[in-house]
Amino acid sequence: EALRSLLVSGEPSRWTSEEELLLVTVGRSSHLRNSIRPKLEQNIDVICDRFVDSTYVYQCYAGSAKFELFRDVSAAIMGESWPQLTIVLDLDPMIGIPRSRNRMANLKIASEVAVSEGIQTNSVELIDAAGTLSAAAGEDRFERKQFDFHQKVRAGFIEITKRNPERCKLVDANRPVSVVADDIWKLINVG
Repeated sequence: EALRSLLVSGEPSRWTSEEELLLVTVGRSSHLRNSIRPKLEQNIDVICDRFVDSTYVYQCYAGSAKFELFRDVSAAIMGESWPQLTIVLDLDPMIGIPRSRNRMANLKIASEVAVSEGIQTNSVELIDAAGTLSAAAGEDRFERKQFDFHQKVRAGFIEITKRNPERCKLVDANRPVSVVADDIWKLINVG
């Protein structure tokens, strides 16, 4: 979480693509060792939000990191722990970026309400929740990158699904949540 916070907050130019790739990979290594592999050893399915394909897309395809760096560090860290299924939720950045910014604004408002309520009721839990919401509201470093970056991200994910059709599935996310969820469940239940 500390590494994630470093990546998603601050100015968009805070890190180079290579630095982002290395930070993400360190976090992934820890996540694999402490969470994912122990669950897989118990035959428990693991679902992750953004994983190794996202690193390629964000740091190499849309960023400037060399593919060879991605390939080498990913191979060293991932070992045999590559995803069996990757679901790519496809959404035009013209729709996705405003949605994300609205979500951040709502988190900021919720944080302010939680602080106010916490002070009025002497609730440490509400004040702690406010801090968590406030931190999440400031995690918009990638959302503040230039629009062409987000167009490249989308194109990169589409390319990955075309190159890996057996593993990567593209789902149109510009539909009602219930329809998107149904499509995802169908993909999960096929395997």
